[in-house]
Amino acid sequence: MGKLVSKKYAKALSEAVLDDKKYDVKSIIEEYVELTGVGKQAVQAVVITAVPLSSEKLTELQEALSNSLGEDVRLRSRVDKEIIGGAFLKVGDKVIDRTIKSRLEEMQKQILQVKN
Repeated sequence: MGKLVSKKYAKALSEAVLDDKKYDVKSIIEEYVELTGVGKQAVQAVVITAVPLSSEKLTELQEALSNSLGEDVRLRSRVDKEIIGGAFLKVGDKVIDRTIKSRLEEMQKQILQVKN
């Protein structure tokens, strides 16, 4: 939601509190909560990459996750150079590991299995 819309509803809410005979305070508060998501729990997510992601990429990823899950997602970003490349994503209790480190470890396991 844009800042302009939030300011509009915040102003309407403050006016309603001052003059509760003129406005239906309860319906304004309900609409404000619905439009802003205030009080709703967001799904927590973390993305780990070898290099920092730009703010544009983080926003794009957060929006894609929110759209695909149908829920508000709060995305945090961490950097771990040990993963070499790719990304590790944890959303709630789900994990998507597309790191080069995990792929190399998997290849190593397969090679060791062939040798035995």
